[in-house]
Amino acid sequence: MMFVRKKKNSSGSVSIQILQKEHGRNQLVKSIGSAIGVSEIALLVAKANKEVEVLNKQRSICFNRSDFNNEIKGTYMRPL
Repeated sequence: MMFVRKKKNSSGSVSIQILQKEHGRNQLVKSIGSAIGVSEIALLVAKANKEVEVLNKQRSICFNRSDFNNEIKGTYMRPL
């Protein structure tokens, strides 16, 4: 299971990392970056969450009905 960690550095910045729990230990998968400001940290966390989806090869859930209908049409209603 992968997850995003915010780790405080001695310089005062915060590192955003993707970790995976294996055999009871956290293993670093990827370091996304570091930032000082709250907005910069939020952007890096969002980027890390998207990267976790890609690494897990999972698709995000579609909450918009029109997007869902278009996705269904594109998947199941292709011309023969």
